[in-house]
Amino acid sequence: MDSGNGAEQRFEKVPSIVLAIVGAMLWAATLRWPYGYYSLLRLVVCGSAAFEGCSGLMASKKSVVSWIAIGIALLFNPLIPVYLHKADWVPIDVAVGVCYASLAVVRFRSEQKARSH
Repeated sequence: MDSGNGAEQRFEKVPSIVLAIVGAMLWAATLRWPYGYYSLLRLVVCGSAAFEGCSGLMASKKSVVSWIAIGIALLFNPLIPVYLHKADWVPIDVAVGVCYASLAVVRFRSEQKARSH
């Protein structure tokens, strides 16, 4: 967003509720779903991870979280998909779901703190 003078930009982050929903979707992926669910999951995870990673990098906060998010986006990208067996995806889905849930908690606390000030 432009602050009016054109010199400063503010880069948004993925809201905590979105992170929590994506985390839940990843955990749900360990169950049996039609193929379309996994295609949707790739789009949602790739999109949210790419947005999170790029917004962090563009805001000059080249944190570990930004680079992990970029790695997650590449792993889940739907354009050049990584094909693994279901058994191989389960631990990945759980681990990435934990990352999303953890970031959701941290982001929620940050959002609450920002609202109280």
